[in-house]
Amino acid sequence: KILTNMYPGYGHTQTTVTHTTTHGAPQISGWYAMYFSQIGGPQLANMQAWFSSVDRDRNGHITMYELANIQFSGVPLGLEVAGKLVKVFDKDHSGTIDFYEYATLHQFMNVMQNAFFSADRDRSGFLDYIEIHGALVAAGFQLSLPTVQAVVQKFDAYGRGIGFHQFLLLTAHLAHCRSIFEWNDMGRSGMIHLDYNSLCHIGTDLLIKHF
Repeated sequence: KILTNMYPGYGHTQTTVTHTTTHGAPQISGWYAMYFSQIGGPQLANMQAWFSSVDRDRNGHITMYELANIQFSGVPLGLEVAGKLVKVFDKDHSGTIDFYEYATLHQFMNVMQNAFFSADRDRSGFLDYIEIHGALVAAGFQLSLPTVQAVVQKFDAYGRGIGFHQFLLLTAHLAHCRSIFEWNDMGRSGMIHLDYNSLCHIGTDLLIKHF
């Protein structure tokens, strides 16, 4: 299946090629493909059961409002995190995600959850920017310590470190940045070139809430 999409306002046409495996599941492409490859058969079946329970109209897609109810370590994602994540994994920009997009998202969040609690060695429930940097690197984000410190300052309103829910929001934001970068890096060179107009569109998309 070949899907051609225009990411709103960026002036770039995105062509996504999705292959189907012999087991009927699509071969996920993009920076987050590694997360889908980590999912085993029993785990995928459990994800399917949850997905079906919230896909009330049985159309094979869920919205950020339905996604917001899922919990990680007893903490609901909430609309702000869910809205960001739909933007990350919604490859055809339909505003919804299908089951395989959801499964990839769910595994991504499992990895982020494990990264947070592994880094929280003193079990305080909060991470400082050095611990967050280690957690992000372990989870697959190759960012410098100064960059992580700058990002954390935007999410740590009181300067005491960030808790689990704030960490989910931070990682959703970084994942959104990574997807936008990949959509604009057509030649996979690791660099993108933006004019002022494109920068304004991307900046606005990253700043606004998605609900």
